[in-house]
Amino acid sequence: MKTLILMRHAKSSWNDPGASDFDRVLNKRGRHDAPIMGEQLAKRGLKIDKIVCSSAQRTQETAQAVAEQLGYRVANIQAEEKIYAASTQTLFYLAQSLDNAWQTVLLVGHNPGMHWLGEQLSPNRIDEMPTAKMLGFQCSIEHWADLQTGQNQLIFEDYPRLHRE
Repeated sequence: MKTLILMRHAKSSWNDPGASDFDRVLNKRGRHDAPIMGEQLAKRGLKIDKIVCSSAQRTQETAQAVAEQLGYRVANIQAEEKIYAASTQTLFYLAQSLDNAWQTVLLVGHNPGMHWLGEQLSPNRIDEMPTAKMLGFQCSIEHWADLQTGQNQLIFEDYPRLHRE
């Protein structure tokens, strides 16, 4: 049994007109929401074996904030350039190529890819994927290479708006 958690990066800033899309940082709300989502993930009691994120600045900041809440070593986060602007197929193949030693993986990326991958993994429709939303899938497989579309159980959906006062 494997668990794959998809997360869209937290809210990013558009305040620096000179920054490329790849180099955009989290804004105030994003810096607030990412740790909250890490706390919520920690409350679920899942042991995260690996965090893999896009190499874009905002996804790395998101992954680091979540990792800190989980007690996961930030230095062990794996940044993958191919996640940035990836197609669903690229993200799906990336998931299928994960190390089998990892039972539970958090994959942090961008829309529309994260939403589309969630739709592919789930037997049901995924409505939307706002910033910092997480989808947790239980996959009845022993090897990541055996991951299939539409045959994974959505075990949780969580996003920051559920935790705002």
